[in-house]
Amino acid sequence: MVEISNLVKTFGQFTAVDNLSMQVNEGEVFGMLGLNGAGKSTTMRCMLSLIKPDSGQIQFFGKNISTDRNYILGKIGCLIEKSDHYNYLSAHKNLVLSSKLSGYIPTQKEIDFVFELVGLKGREHQQVKTFSQGMKQRLGIANTLIHNPSLIILDEPANGLDPQGIIDLRNLILRLKNEWKKTIILSSHILSEIELIADSMVIIHKGKNVIQGKTNELLSGNEVVVEVEVDDSNSVVEIISKVFPQLPSKIIDSKSFSVKMQKSDLNVLHRELVNNGINIYNFTTRNKLEDYFLKLTYENEQPVFHS
Repeated sequence: MVEISNLVKTFGQFTAVDNLSMQVNEGEVFGMLGLNGAGKSTTMRCMLSLIKPDSGQIQFFGKNISTDRNYILGKIGCLIEKSDHYNYLSAHKNLVLSSKLSGYIPTQKEIDFVFELVGLKGREHQQVKTFSQGMKQRLGIANTLIHNPSLIILDEPANGLDPQGIIDLRNLILRLKNEWKKTIILSSHILSEIELIADSMVIIHKGKNVIQGKTNELLSGNEVVVEVEVDDSNSVVEIISKVFPQLPSKIIDSKSFSVKMQKSDLNVLHRELVNNGINIYNFTTRNKLEDYFLKLTYENEQPVFHS
């Protein structure tokens, strides 16, 4: 459904999107994962022709956005960064107005259905200024759905939501995919959000596609990173070097260490520590993708340009 090839976008001397390519299949939730400033929003703006890329190709439904813009945008619903509304108008009037601006006149039945779908039924005639951030986000999603698009693009849709709002949003996205057969692209800087709802994903870092694939395949993997909290990490590393001489281990601090190993060896590690009288206070694992993304987080601690 979406094909991006060698996309480049610069702002002066800064390269926000750097030769990025990715593919999105019909009927899936596709996650764009990256730290703040990675280039996710810039990529989405290029996709929607809100800004012009320096080079590269963007295709939707087999058509190029540069030559078939009106046709493509008529089949897309989008919410970029945050939901903006006329606060002094009701949710109903906001929805009707945004529909007219996009050239679509919805029926009252369609309006009622969308409000019910996003969980605003009964609140549609209240002024938006009385809405919580989560309700405003729901209204923004209603705007993306009113013309029944084939593809929905959501940029950091969970920003500003409380935990319940995030759960409601997650359930809505899954319902749109499973019941209404929508294709959804969403961006996030939180791996756990993408893991819970995305069928496929791409990690974008410094404007580049660093890895793309099916979420379950990227998150499974046989190799894991184990972090263990004990009384004395130095003595534990000595034990590991004897049992697993080929495994790289790292002392985090005086009471913690980490080691990369196969999932099948986890029970052996745990047993050897217990047999050697080691007190284990914490024993956690993360897969290679989680470890990789964590390294990107540490690498990106300094302030960067935010796309």
